[in-house]
Amino acid sequence: MIDRKTFEYGGYHFTPIRKFYKKEGDFFAISKRLASDPNLGLCTYQERQKVPFDYRGFYAVSTDKECDIFRCEENGLLYVPGKNELFIYHEPKQKKRNSIADALSQSRNVTDATGISGGRQSSDPER
Repeated sequence: MIDRKTFEYGGYHFTPIRKFYKKEGDFFAISKRLASDPNLGLCTYQERQKVPFDYRGFYAVSTDKECDIFRCEENGLLYVPGKNELFIYHEPKQKKRNSIADALSQSRNVTDATGISGGRQSSDPER
């Protein structure tokens, strides 16, 4: 069971969200959805560092030691801990499903038992 208790690290509050799903792909696929966050500044790189970052130290204070994705409560963004920094994680875009309104607005050529086709009455009388 996931413990979603928020914890503090580097002056920010993080909530464990979840582990990666297999359908999200391998490391290469996941890495395409990671980005550095110079605004957060939790890293080991001196030129961008606002607060020192340590991977093991992050998990030491984490309330879920096996979680992969964390939400920063201050900015609402998702993060993934890396060796040298906390990376922003961009969720994969889900395929858009048509809404009911979209489906109803699409023209269909359907004939029902009344002989009405596509919303129009047939001009040829049936004989």
